[in-house]
Amino acid sequence: MEVVGPRVGIAAVAVALGHQGGGFFDNFLPCTRRGLIHYVNSELGRRATFHGCDLGDGVVVDGAAEVRWAGPGLRLERGESFCSFIPDPVCAASLELIGSLAVTGEGWSVRVERLRIDDLVIGPAGTPFVPDMGIWTGGSGGFESMVVRLAGETIEASDPALPTRVFPPGGALEEIAIPGRGVDGLTAADVHRLAWLGLADLARILLDEASDFPTRRGGSDPPPRAPYVEELSCGTMAVSFEPDTGRPVIEADFRGCDIHGLLYSGLFRFRWQASGSEPRAAELVVEGSLEISGGVPTVLLRGARWSVETPADLAGTARVSGEMVGEAGRVVFDDRLEVDD
Repeated sequence: MEVVGPRVGIAAVAVALGHQGGGFFDNFLPCTRRGLIHYVNSELGRRATFHGCDLGDGVVVDGAAEVRWAGPGLRLERGESFCSFIPDPVCAASLELIGSLAVTGEGWSVRVERLRIDDLVIGPAGTPFVPDMGIWTGGSGGFESMVVRLAGETIEASDPALPTRVFPPGGALEEIAIPGRGVDGLTAADVHRLAWLGLADLARILLDEASDFPTRRGGSDPPPRAPYVEELSCGTMAVSFEPDTGRPVIEADFRGCDIHGLLYSGLFRFRWQASGSEPRAAELVVEGSLEISGGVPTVLLRGARWSVETPADLAGTARVSGEMVGEAGRVVFDDRLEVDD
């Protein structure tokens, strides 16, 4: 339990601190080495599903649990988020994880049904929970210490570097690369990671570009935006725009670009493919040669399609569907996921 408790505990804290309020894209956390966590808000905290989540030292988690910071022995009520900010930033000091998680390692397995965290200390302001992970504790800072209670054992965790050992930042991705080149080598968790986070991040880039396109006014068409090239530390994006819809088309030349724990390399094009002018109704199309590594086995894609159908109020069941095409074979996905914002 000395290995399992702190790692599962940090994952529970990460779920509690995760973003909310930004739509479909904010319901997921990448497990940097492999796998991911999907979560939605609940009355007492958040419900989380772990999909092949590798937390380091060979600890891999699958299953579902609720992360609670309200209820008997915890806060009296959930509040808007895990950390409150009025009058001063304060995060909950206690958490419970209740559910059924299968935790496996090399030659061993345990089932975690209840884990409690007490004396959780979040440190000085301005410190991210994990660099590059996108989790900040509002006006507070990063992890300092906690006490984990699991299976009758009490484990004190007081290493501020624990989150970065469980969720290593981007610089460690090359060192944990998983061999493989074909789509047929992907597990179900790998496909979820690529469909719910990887391709979704490319869609997010297109949505960001599309949001800057001028709207139609007075029945006249606005002039198309001029194409431009964005220089990145890991490559370039040549951005152009369809003159009739304003939809962006991006020609990417990436060399190990780290986006949420996946490394993107190659020459490829991605765009929306649909009629009309509403990007949310469009299908993402990827063409060319795109190698993705890092948090999944290295896979070479020759093409991909991706689309999401979300409830009108962004709360309910979303459908994520499409396919990924490799040099030989393809993977089709069609998933229904609960979303809440």
